[in-house]
Amino acid sequence: MLENVFGYKSSELPQRPMWNLHSEMGAREELSAALLQNGRLRDYRINLRDRDEQVKSFLIDAILLEDEPGRPAGLFGVLKPIPD
Repeated sequence: MLENVFGYKSSELPQRPMWNLHSEMGAREELSAALLQNGRLRDYRINLRDRDEQVKSFLIDAILLEDEPGRPAGLFGVLKPIPD
């Protein structure tokens, strides 16, 4: 799916953080704030850029992962492409 949707090979994406794929820098902070506030997201719309800098829309379902003391440690989520 990664190659078909984003144009990157699976081996390339671990070297490129997903945060860097956001089409608008402010959107990254909005997603982070919503996730921190709610602990999860359902059908949250985001726009990401593919390898050719084309913007593609997705819905994301995600949950906030926390470490033992309850601090944010990452997220687990699923991207669902929105057809053009």
